[in-house]
Amino acid sequence: MKTTTLGRSGLHVSRIAFGTWRLGGDWGRFDEDAAIAAIHRARELGVNFFDTA
Repeated sequence: MKTTTLGRSGLHVSRIAFGTWRLGGDWGRFDEDAAIAAIHRARELGVNFFDTA
C-alpha cells in the first residue's frame, strides 16, 4: 500500500482511506459482523487511514 506523509506531523498514512460514515446508527441498519470484517481486511491490505467523521 502506498503511503503519504500527513502534513508536517510525520505520520505516514495510506493513500486510500476507509470511510465509515455508513457504520453508524443514524443511517439505518447495517451488518456489524460484515463491517468489522471489512475493517480487518482493510488493515490486512495496509489501510491505516480511517475516516470516522
